[in-house]
Amino acid sequence: MTITNAATKPTIIPDVIIGIQSFLDKNYSTDISLDLLAKTFSISQYHMAREFKRYLGKSPIDYLIDV
Repeated sequence: MTITNAATKPTIIPDVIIGIQSFLDKNYSTDISLDLLAKTFSISQYHMAREFKRYLGKSPIDYLIDV
């Protein structure tokens, strides 16, 4: 997925971030924690949370609340 902004170059979102977003969209009604996401996607909790916010503008938990 590519996000385009007139003031910047297009940004390519890594597949793992898209996968996490998709997982949250599909499983929002279940009990999801950063630990579960990190284990499911084989990524550090802290790195995942930082990169998710970098590309989507909010933390995974804030995204989940919005969904």
